[in-house]
Amino acid sequence: MFFGVYMLAFSVLVATFSGTHSLNGKGSTGGGKLSRNGEVEKGLLTLISSDAPGLQVCDPNGRWYLADSGFVLGDLLFLTGKALIHATAGLRPAVSHRSSGGRTSLVFSLMPQGNAIRDCSPIAAAGHVIPQSYVPISATQFMDAIIVLVMCQSL
Repeated sequence: MFFGVYMLAFSVLVATFSGTHSLNGKGSTGGGKLSRNGEVEKGLLTLISSDAPGLQVCDPNGRWYLADSGFVLGDLLFLTGKALIHATAGLRPAVSHRSSGGRTSLVFSLMPQGNAIRDCSPIAAAGHVIPQSYVPISATQFMDAIIVLVMCQSL
């Protein structure tokens, strides 16, 4: 068996696994159209395995590109989320993504525990300057703020 990890873009990490394996659980099936606007995951990391390419990510310059071209069955795509932005004081941005249909995906989202405190002091201890907007906050408060922001944007 082989498991390899490499960076594909600024906030996209690709992991490759080869060997015999089976996936247990429910997958989701995408629709036929490419969504116009991208989505950003709320959690720390999201792992996606699909049976066909069709996931696009947006680079820092606003260009969309196919992130899972050349993948084979069993490859994983790692997407960074909004909680990781706060955990790294903005050093690791969240990736905006969208997908086209005709594919089935298995998705795992790593979410922070509700009572965990999002604190950037380890980043500061490593010598990085922490902007004042990154104050310690509980994961529950952080996620609630994201939900309110999303609801306001959809009005």
